[in-house]
Amino acid sequence: YIDVSLSEEMDAQDVIIQLTPMLPEGLSILDGWVVPEDSGSIMALVSAASYCLRAPGITDAVRKLFLMNEVIVDKKSKGQLRKLDIRPLLLEIIDDSPSQNDMCTVLVSAGSHENVRPDLLLLALADYVGYPKADSINCMVERNGLFSGVFPELKHFKELT
Repeated sequence: YIDVSLSEEMDAQDVIIQLTPMLPEGLSILDGWVVPEDSGSIMALVSAASYCLRAPGITDAVRKLFLMNEVIVDKKSKGQLRKLDIRPLLLEIIDDSPSQNDMCTVLVSAGSHENVRPDLLLLALADYVGYPKADSINCMVERNGLFSGVFPELKHFKELT
């Protein structure tokens, strides 16, 4: 996700077409839309994000983590290391089909106040449920949604425009 401010009005698809050739290999623009100029920073509205996690046995490990009452991790922010209980910030397992034990989608708190980075979640899987560290390190992570509002009444970002 990025906010892009332009000096002149342009169609979102035209912006995507012009930016795409300049992106590093492996990075792509999936979608874009125009928001009113007076809306300020869209990122300030973020309260949750969804991530698709792909790794061997990840679904069972995530289910076990969500059953815990407390998940304390070391989080580095603003140059300082502090203890943080991320369990209240793990909101929901969105997609955990029993037939897909190697893939699941989780909804977590995100934004400037409460934020769970995927690397913290993956480290917690290793520390709390015995998930292999090698699988945590090699897990494919894709952020597939940003949301605003208060859980469970969240709105997808596209609904805000």
